[in-house]
Amino acid sequence: MRWRGDHRQCETYFGNRDKSPAADYHGPITRSRVLSPIHSLPFEVLGEILILALPTDQELYNKYSKGQKFLNPTLVSCAVCSSWRSLAFSTPPLWSTVLIHVPYNINEAQAKRKAADLVQWIERSRSLPITLHISGDPYISSNARVPIISVIDDHAARWESLYFLGFNNDPFHFGGWQSLRRLYFYPHLCIGSRES
Repeated sequence: MRWRGDHRQCETYFGNRDKSPAADYHGPITRSRVLSPIHSLPFEVLGEILILALPTDQELYNKYSKGQKFLNPTLVSCAVCSSWRSLAFSTPPLWSTVLIHVPYNINEAQAKRKAADLVQWIERSRSLPITLHISGDPYISSNARVPIISVIDDHAARWESLYFLGFNNDPFHFGGWQSLRRLYFYPHLCIGSRES
């Protein structure tokens, strides 16, 4: 059977399969769809590409330990367009690595906003184990640290790996951290690693 542009013939030729909403797109062929073939990909494929674009823990370590600026790929994906943002919000692996920087001059209100953002990030990862990279000055006031540390302690059972760069770990209560496999303090000292 030859393809003649009719989607029913295409289904007959390739078989009837479950399709995503993107596969059923029959809207106009716009300039962006022609010039950017990525807009034609099914959302499941695009989601896998975004997951593969995430940096490894070693890549994050290299950037953080050298003090390089880093754009979080998950947030970059959310900024492309509303479709990508919806896709990112519904793809939990994109949210399973958390990056937090706590600047020296953070005040208590800013710390509370950062803690609220952290809770949203954790919720988007659904039930996946989480890796946390936290950087900051070890001399941040304890009032500014409390909201962030509280969120980290509240979700202790979800943390798989913790990476600290310059952030004082004294106030953490390392109880209930059953899923914790790796605990690192930057720049290069590994305090513990537990592999199952």
